[in-house]
Amino acid sequence: MGFHHSKQMSYAKVNDKNHRKSPFKHKKKQCHKFHSQKPLKESFRHNDSKISEETANCSSRSNSSKVSYHMLDGRRYLKEEECVYFFPVDVKESDRAILCHFLLKALWQGNFKAPIEEKLRNGEMKVLDIGCGPGPWALEMASTYPNSHFTGIDIAPDCPNEIKPKNTKFSQINILEGLPYVNNHFDYVHQRMMSTSFTSKQYDEIVLPELIRVTKSGGVIELMEFDQTCIKIGPIFAQMDEFYKDFLKKVGIDVYQGSRLRKLLENCDELRDIKMGSIEIPFGSSHGKMAKLMAENFYEGFLAARGQISAVMNISHGEYDQLIEPVFKTELNQNQTAIFAHRYSS
Repeated sequence: MGFHHSKQMSYAKVNDKNHRKSPFKHKKKQCHKFHSQKPLKESFRHNDSKISEETANCSSRSNSSKVSYHMLDGRRYLKEEECVYFFPVDVKESDRAILCHFLLKALWQGNFKAPIEEKLRNGEMKVLDIGCGPGPWALEMASTYPNSHFTGIDIAPDCPNEIKPKNTKFSQINILEGLPYVNNHFDYVHQRMMSTSFTSKQYDEIVLPELIRVTKSGGVIELMEFDQTCIKIGPIFAQMDEFYKDFLKKVGIDVYQGSRLRKLLENCDELRDIKMGSIEIPFGSSHGKMAKLMAENFYEGFLAARGQISAVMNISHGEYDQLIEPVFKTELNQNQTAIFAHRYSS
């Protein structure tokens, strides 16, 4: 089974627009909190884990001077009041994100689809990468196109500040508090794998309006998201899939956020000619090396999120492991299990 691509995505522009002012000035922080049957910290205690707290300061210009964490089983997570994001913020998770970057680049046959190559090479582009994590996309793009400028932002200060291309800047910024940029500032705004970082309400009412606001008229917004459910699954995977859907529902995330983005974008008056590309990504070693690596990366992701998910769902880590291990260790190789990824340009 190969990786099935839809027709290639074509170029579309942001309409000429009278930008609205950012709604975030003088407005209190809007963040989603995890909800479970117990208060979250009590839920963590349910797992017999020690919690410590630490605060990270960021010297970069940002709208968030501090980020708070808690430690759980040796992994560092954002505190629940920061946002809905449920993966760790640590070196191990950064390594997984970097590997995922190169897998996605291979699957999509490049780092972007919009025909902006010439402008990037000529130095005509100001580029914003939202939710950049450890920064692999921005760093690679900045090295490839030294005449353009790349800005990467993330809620956690997890990016290199010393060793990086001179045309790259990273800042600690929480988009849910609004982006600290003027209207019409960037030529190209890139965002991927952020559907599990925001509730559907946050994505619709905060994130997308801010992306549009800071993008120049005639500029490009490009988004890439996975659906948060798989197809062609076996009976064990079906149990895990229902469990994961229940978790996402509890924290306010749309399981089909990736595929619903098209309608959301088409309903924006400021955007036109929305183009979409999709790929079906199989899992498991029986489908080749790339599928095996993707399955391993997703498995590591589920392990990384164990602390937060098991707390919200009020189960022990052992129960959580018993649920996911048979899926990734056995069943994926017995079925044609796959996941869809969607890419949009507007």
